[in-house]
Amino acid sequence: MGLSLAGCLSRPVRLVPELTPGGLSVVGSYVLPPVKAGEPWPQELSGAWLDPATQELFVVSDEDPGGAMMTMRLTVEPAVTLAPVRVVTVEAPVAGRTLDLEGVAPAAGAHLFVSSEGEEVSPGVAVPGILEVTRDGRLVRRHPIPSAWAGMRVNLGLEALSTSPDRQWLFAASEGPFSQDGPLSDFDAGGVSRVLARDLRTGRTREYAYRVEPVPRWSDRPAVGENGISDLLALSADELLILERAYVSEPGPGGRSGNTVRIYRVRLDAAAEVTGRWSLRAEPPAAVLRKTLVLDMASVAPRLVERLQGLENFEALFFGPRLKDGRYTLVLMSDNNGGRNQVTGVVVLAWGPSTGADPSRVLPSAAGVP
Repeated sequence: MGLSLAGCLSRPVRLVPELTPGGLSVVGSYVLPPVKAGEPWPQELSGAWLDPATQELFVVSDEDPGGAMMTMRLTVEPAVTLAPVRVVTVEAPVAGRTLDLEGVAPAAGAHLFVSSEGEEVSPGVAVPGILEVTRDGRLVRRHPIPSAWAGMRVNLGLEALSTSPDRQWLFAASEGPFSQDGPLSDFDAGGVSRVLARDLRTGRTREYAYRVEPVPRWSDRPAVGENGISDLLALSADELLILERAYVSEPGPGGRSGNTVRIYRVRLDAAAEVTGRWSLRAEPPAAVLRKTLVLDMASVAPRLVERLQGLENFEALFFGPRLKDGRYTLVLMSDNNGGRNQVTGVVVLAWGPSTGADPSRVLPSAAGVP
């Protein structure tokens, strides 16, 4: 039997109740008004983290040209609202290059980790990698990633980022398989992405194989589609939530198009470890991470505001503020792809017992669990 990552830790820190299938309920949802001409706010919001101490919501954008990070104000009671506060530009590690920001998570010293998709050797493409930056966007350092991650496909790379509640582990995931690892997900089979876990105390890095679901079929009509990891969120040092988002389009008259959005729970296990392997096609994993479906967003879509009931391009998953009744919240945020018939929306979900606990109590959490 494989040993989990938690086997290396004396007591993995868990600050939230166990999240089980069927345990999430809708608190509310909200659609951000379109950005007006002349306003400084970036679109295409792709990753977010809520600071439980200050209640500042840090949001990164993958809008081209990239590098924008914004703080926002999120309200969940008595109604869900979202409003921009300020925007900064994140400094790229290579002069003259841009960033395609996808994820954000807390780092030590009030710094932030951000992840960027891109291509290392193409000067006209954004710089890929995991960066540590200040809250005003100044570059502190660029963190190394394993050599196999040079095989990330453009726009299918470092999509997801999170840190464990004890701030000792940094997690990242590729949206899709590396070019040397195998094919992308299609209607017949799911592709194998990689999940990275770095011990921030020692710098030791591990990699795990994660199989994304096949692209869902809606009917017998011809269709095109894709599926991949949009975000991840650490529940503890060895347990993650993974957000998968699929898009399907049926060309021609009467054809449908839209997204499938699902949240899975996985526990890291040595059986699925692929650390140091350049190619998973040449050296297939003995296993992939076992996952449990926690929520298919289609099951709660009728409870959302009308504009979000068709399910948008949800790319960010983060912990929101505690509710007044003590329950915990999980928030999804959508990327509007520049506003082309899509919107920026948030959905707030709650779980856990209603305890009447003081929601102003701030727990020490790198994952953003207030």
